[in-house]
Amino acid sequence: MKIEFSKAIEGEFYDISGEVKPDDSLLDGRPQAKFTGNLKAKGWYVVTDDNVAVKLKVEVPAKFLCDRCGDETEKVLTADVSETFFKNPPSDDCYTYSNFRIDLDPVIEERVVLSVPTQILCKENCKGLCPKCGKRLEDGPCNCETIRPDGDKKNPFADLLDLI
Repeated sequence: MKIEFSKAIEGEFYDISGEVKPDDSLLDGRPQAKFTGNLKAKGWYVVTDDNVAVKLKVEVPAKFLCDRCGDETEKVLTADVSETFFKNPPSDDCYTYSNFRIDLDPVIEERVVLSVPTQILCKENCKGLCPKCGKRLEDGPCNCETIRPDGDKKNPFADLLDLI
């Protein structure tokens, strides 16, 4: 997404909206993850002095594998973009613009990558897989023996295994 603001009046707010096909390489850190729809962005920008303030809400649907059971699950990634672009940046880590044009793609891509959760679950209380036989525990309990690390002695925490 790009903004061209050569005719913008300083201090006035201008709406921005757009839809682009996201690059699946943004999800390289997640196995078998892929975007399932277009990235949608909506917001505004305002020109002040030699700066342009941009505020966007970004949404994009994606498919992931559940971290507990391996089932495919779809999530909508959402991100907020609130950045100022500078003609003459005060430091090297600021976003810049030139020729009255701003390329929003780098900042949007950065926010989408940061919006991917560290743990993705098909549902909040997913029971996962049996560590012994690999059966999906959402389908019911397996016939494996409950693992008791201390043999015949009753471990007070062993009862927690029965909850999954």
